[in-house]
Amino acid sequence: MGADGARYRCLVWIGEQLSTNAKVDFVVIGEGGGLAVIESSRCPDDVPRYRVNKLEIVVEHPFAPTVAIVDDERGFADSLCDYLNDSGLRAVPFYDLASLERSMEEREYDGYVMDWILGERMSESLIKKIRHSDPDGVPIYVLSGKVASGLIDEAEAARAIRQLDVHGRDKPIRMATFAAELQKSLGT
Repeated sequence: MGADGARYRCLVWIGEQLSTNAKVDFVVIGEGGGLAVIESSRCPDDVPRYRVNKLEIVVEHPFAPTVAIVDDERGFADSLCDYLNDSGLRAVPFYDLASLERSMEEREYDGYVMDWILGERMSESLIKKIRHSDPDGVPIYVLSGKVASGLIDEAEAARAIRQLDVHGRDKPIRMATFAAELQKSLGT
């Protein structure tokens, strides 16, 4: 939270719990099921507080398209989100289809990037749902590293690409060219 009461997304490195008389500029406190960084002088005495070892404010582009990234490989999803965010998009990571489906009840996304197989589920049912609710066709990219290994039938993947109007890509992807292609399909 900024000094003016505004809220900003940030990355924070949290240190040890502090006493109420600790002389630091900022502290981390629990707030609404999450965490907040506030000026220590504004922290109520009865609230547990923790040292802020490092703080980075995440600058978001207010008019940047929002893209949902869903992949059960957390490292991949997080890396792709970081790259896309640094490229001027707003990428939001999800690690399973159920989390993305819950989020879609509250907000719309300008594009989707999802793994073809997520845990025990195929992403095809969610893609059909997206296509049914958005006839204009937001860009959807389906990624898989399992076509070459034979775990996914290439003919099935090709059918889905044609019928569901998705872009299929093999993993690993090349981040720079993928980001450029995604930006182009989003009109940025």
